Amino acid sequence: MNFPLFFTVSEIFLLFCAFFSATEIAFTSLNRKRLEKRAEKSGGAKVALRVSDGFNVALSTILIGTNLVNIGLSSLATVICVNPLGQGLGATVASAAVTVLVLVFGEIIPKTVAKRYALVSACRLSVPILVLMILFRPLTWIIVGLVDLLTAPLRKKKKPSVTNEELATMIETAEEEGVIDEDKSELVQSALGFAETTVEDILIPRVKVDMLDADDDYEENLKKILAFSHSRIPVYRGTVDHIIGILSVNHFYKKQTEAEGMRIQLSDLLLEPCFVHKTMRLPAALSEMQSRQTHMMVVLDEYGGTMGIVTIEDILEQIVGDIWDENDTITYEITKTGENTYDVDGLVSIDDFFDYIDMDRRDLESEYVTMGGWAIEMLESDPHEGDSFTWRNLCVSVTAIKDYRVSRLSVVVNPESDEDGEE
Repeated sequence: MNFPLFFTVSEIFLLFCAFFSATEIAFTSLNRKRLEKRAEKSGGAKVALRVSDGFNVALSTILIGTNLVNIGLSSLATVICVNPLGQGLGATVASAAVTVLVLVFGEIIPKTVAKRYALVSACRLSVPILVLMILFRPLTWIIVGLVDLLTAPLRKKKKPSVTNEELATMIETAEEEGVIDEDKSELVQSALGFAETTVEDILIPRVKVDMLDADDDYEENLKKILAFSHSRIPVYRGTVDHIIGILSVNHFYKKQTEAEGMRIQLSDLLLEPCFVHKTMRLPAALSEMQSRQTHMMVVLDEYGGTMGIVTIEDILEQIVGDIWDENDTITYEITKTGENTYDVDGLVSIDDFFDYIDMDRRDLESEYVTMGGWAIEMLESDPHEGDSFTWRNLCVSVTAIKDYRVSRLSVVVNPESDEDGEE
């Protein structure tokens, strides 16, 4: 028996086994976008892209080749071992030897290397696998056709290769690894969430909106305009649910100057209001503002009542962060006043506050979305300054009431006890 020849052929089979394993993991692990970019200037990448486009055929070729190689390797090992060791012991030794060799040198090592260098491996292995795809085409055509037939009922609509959640995770990982800095990470994260945000999420509530009543006398409205320091002011008649227009303060001053001291009718200067429903998403709202050439929208609830307003500045701030101008007074909705004490605006959302203090809000079920509303619910009565309640390790006190609503609260975060943690 020619043992050297058998060993040489066995080594060749083992190399083929490693080749098929590396090819499979390289093509399943590579980044498609990077491959497309490299294909613009690399011949090997172009071939790899062709293989990737027909990966079902490539996978069938790999599986056929792997099985043929494993069968050949097992047969050779059996022949080598049976002659000196006998039928029973030889077959056992051959099976054990092939298993170890294939597992270590034909699977683990090549797959580990190919996964780490997926793009390079795919480009270098693409030509030989393409040749084998052509050689095995009749057999793979039958196999692929049969697989397509059997899996047709399981086929679903093609999904995007990367979801928003996966992309957000990639950005967070890139920030943690120092690939991008924190500011760039926050900018990208904001852009990702922009399309899912509605105007209800960012609106200025009606109780915080400075408005003018068209039925008030001229002097009263003039005082308000001077006090508000806004460039645009909503104007209503009778009730804030009946907004009749938007006053451009610059236009008002211009007309006032031209009138040379004479009174002008406020209603004659109003711009047509733009109304949107609270469920409109920000990209659509921004597009609507551009088409209507307006900087302010009135947000309506399901009953057609005024919920608040949204400005183009509010929308852009969702991407780039706070934008301050010379007329803005910087206020803080949540202010840390002590080691574990916070001064909180009543209109801050419950989710935002719990995110700010990095606390899980599990078991907190409320009909309200704001901290002020939650306080009213927990106190089960008309709130007054000084009223307080405790929830888990939080002690919440009402510190200010304005227009029958909780405008500010003080929150003390006590150390969490074992009982709190077990809830």
